[in-house]
Amino acid sequence: MKKIIALLILFGAAVIYLMPEDRALNGHDQESPEEISQSLEEKESNFEKKELETVHKESKKQSKKSDSSHLKDNNNNQASKQAPTKEELIEHLETIFNNTYENEVKRENEEKEISKAQEVSPADESGLKTYKNQYENHSRPVDILWVIDDSGSMTNKIKEVSEKIDLFLNQFIEKNVSFKMAAVNTSRELLHDGSILNSINYRDDKSSFFGAISETFNLSSSGNGEEQGFLAISDFLDSNGEKFLRKNSRFVVIVISDEDDGSLLYGDGKERLMRTQTLLNKITEYRSLEEAEVYSIVSFPPHVAKIAGIRYAELSYQTKGLVADIKSDFHQTLLNIGGRIIKSKLNK
Repeated sequence: MKKIIALLILFGAAVIYLMPEDRALNGHDQESPEEISQSLEEKESNFEKKELETVHKESKKQSKKSDSSHLKDNNNNQASKQAPTKEELIEHLETIFNNTYENEVKRENEEKEISKAQEVSPADESGLKTYKNQYENHSRPVDILWVIDDSGSMTNKIKEVSEKIDLFLNQFIEKNVSFKMAAVNTSRELLHDGSILNSINYRDDKSSFFGAISETFNLSSSGNGEEQGFLAISDFLDSNGEKFLRKNSRFVVIVISDEDDGSLLYGDGKERLMRTQTLLNKITEYRSLEEAEVYSIVSFPPHVAKIAGIRYAELSYQTKGLVADIKSDFHQTLLNIGGRIIKSKLNK
């Protein structure tokens, strides 16, 4: 009997142990499969809501960080644009040096081929004009100021200019473009006022013309060592601008130097470099920037460790002129500049 009672007690304990927790503790009935499924769906829904809320909060945080970073970058970019460093300017001009001259040579060669293709024979019965006559009828006079570095290191290069200037000027004669030339040196001295160096004397009195060329481009004595090309241009315009520049002419400046400009202005007991914009303002007193161009033949890498002539190059860049390497083929450089002057003159 005791064994039976013990077995019953063990059986009861086993039944209680195997009962579901809620039923054993709370006396509730077991949930149906539908109720279990609904409960799980509610839990999943609540979990998803919490996850979405968390993601939304994180997204807001990241957005704020991104906006803050973007604003900071914009501020930095604006500051950079407003105040470019000297290194950035040099890098910018080096890019111009590496690309502009080569592109211009390529473009000029392409235009020569196009010009040959467009040339036609003399006027036919319908009265068509030749391409050459169309070119001549639209020509405008061009007044050229040479700015010559008169330092001792430039003697051979300036001599080369005087020897090859005939090739440069022939382009104007062939296109029936009237020209006039004056010259100053970087010591701020007037070398020629333009009274003899013009297209009329080039055609009719070559002896006088080339005598003046030899005298103008003679650097038998070195300058004073002060490279003041900017001030030389400004001085020339102040003293000779009205007399030299003809009505409806284009104003062209050609600078040849292996050193950079060092024009100094004085005021308030201080000295400072003449700003590029100051010279541009002076030029616009006589010609708009659409009617003026500056061409710079200067030194830059790889022939020198750093750019020598960066201020002249900047002046050319601002007036849409060319920048050429002083160590390059001078014959081709003069041809390219002459062709560009003629083309620009006719297009504006």
